[in-house]
Amino acid sequence: MGGTWAAGVYLHDFFLGHLPWLVSGYYVFHWVDADNDGIPQADEITREYP
Repeated sequence: MGGTWAAGVYLHDFFLGHLPWLVSGYYVFHWVDADNDGIPQADEITREYP
C-alpha cells in the first residue's frame, strides 16, 4: 500500500503543477522511506523513468 500512497503524494505535489509536461505513456518512481515512519513524503520519491 505504501507505493500507491507514495504515487498519490507525488501526483499531488509535483504532477498537478506540470500536467502539460506529461508526454510518456508511463512513469516509474522509487520511494525510499528515509525517516522510517511509513508515511511517504514528496522528498523521498524520485522519478526513475523517463
